[in-house]
Amino acid sequence: MWTKSRNGIHKLDPSANRRCTRYATRMLAGAPRPNYLAMACSALNAAPRIHARLARKDPHIFGPHSHQYFLDTLEMEKAEKEIEAALRRVYGPPKSGEPVRASTLWTDRYNPPQSPKLRRIFFKSFHEKYPS
Repeated sequence: MWTKSRNGIHKLDPSANRRCTRYATRMLAGAPRPNYLAMACSALNAAPRIHARLARKDPHIFGPHSHQYFLDTLEMEKAEKEIEAALRRVYGPPKSGEPVRASTLWTDRYNPPQSPKLRRIFFKSFHEKYPS
């Protein structure tokens, strides 16, 4: 852009000689850059809420009552072994070729069911026995 000075000489306007960086994206309708700090802050604020919501929805068997849950599992295993020994005394050892019954107590107690309905029942019984 040309301007006229006092002495009548035309010269180039110094403001038109600079690069246009500030408003270039607004004039060209470009997307603003992402605000990474704001995104990190919102993620940090959302993390405790999500954690609390998941804790209410899915109580963890390895939480504050894990030791008592483990001790109860040991008691159940001991009772199961006593029952198995009593059955062996009454009915005798298994016949040859007959499969030996394996206990699924630990997998049943520490691997909750995957179907939502059974999982809900499992955690409801867990909450009744070990209230938070």
